[in-house]
Amino acid sequence: MSAANPAIADEQTKQSINLGEVEVTANKISENLKDVPQSISVVSDTELQERDVKNVEELVKTMPNITGVGGMYEGISTRGLNPSIYTSSNPVTVYVGGVAQSNKDAAYIPVTNIDHVEVLRGPSSAIYGKDSIGGIINIVLKEPTNEWSGSVGAEYGSHKYMLGLFEASGALIDDKLFLGLNGSASKEDGWIINDLNGDKANDKKNYNFGLNLKIVPTDRFTVKIYGDLFHRQDDSLDELFIPKSRFGNISKSEAKHINLETPARVKQTSSSGALDLKYEFDKFDATSATTFRRAKKRRALRRGFW
Repeated sequence: MSAANPAIADEQTKQSINLGEVEVTANKISENLKDVPQSISVVSDTELQERDVKNVEELVKTMPNITGVGGMYEGISTRGLNPSIYTSSNPVTVYVGGVAQSNKDAAYIPVTNIDHVEVLRGPSSAIYGKDSIGGIINIVLKEPTNEWSGSVGAEYGSHKYMLGLFEASGALIDDKLFLGLNGSASKEDGWIINDLNGDKANDKKNYNFGLNLKIVPTDRFTVKIYGDLFHRQDDSLDELFIPKSRFGNISKSEAKHINLETPARVKQTSSSGALDLKYEFDKFDATSATTFRRAKKRRALRRGFW
């Protein structure tokens, strides 16, 4: 019987480990993750599916040192920096397809057609502007290729919760014109009943639709066009003013019934787009990025009591 040489075994172990390279673009250029002197986490689309992540709020809840919250105090917090309850400012900026979702409502954006997500912790205002003092969540979308591919998914749960989503992409003209489409829609009846009219008091409805277009007129010139439409309607218990005398000791069975004199509703819509141009010279690349986003949010005040 012979004993293995520890030095040889250790060398064989080192040779068998290949971590590979992870490319990130969070600093506006493509870099190897191990070469970036910053705290960065990268989450792949496979990991998003395994974690059952549906939106940005759920994503950040799976990340260390960063937290997403909903309801009255919606927003994203990190390292002691919190969103303002008086304004729409948020210490973490969310980018989707290169478009900044600058206010705190970005927590509700659905996560669909994602290639990977880059989470940068720490001040990034020098590159991304004043609202990025806490960090960046950069959602990188999948780019269509010559081969057509796609997926369809659906879920059903308690309180008539339903979710449907799809994505499809491919080449309309090989190597020249590419198209990608994706979308999702969900609804939930909720569990709180308004005894004044018998309707549910915390139902939710959401949908979004996205488009990716890639045009390659020449081997050196590339045009990318991205667009997205998002709608959210939320009747949430978090928007209710609970009597101070009951705050902290009200049970779920008691909260299940409420009397609302006026509808309690938050409606949020946003549309965004991006135009990216890239020309590859012999020794350098010239790029241009133009983005657009328009958002609306309306709240219906409510008066209620238990």
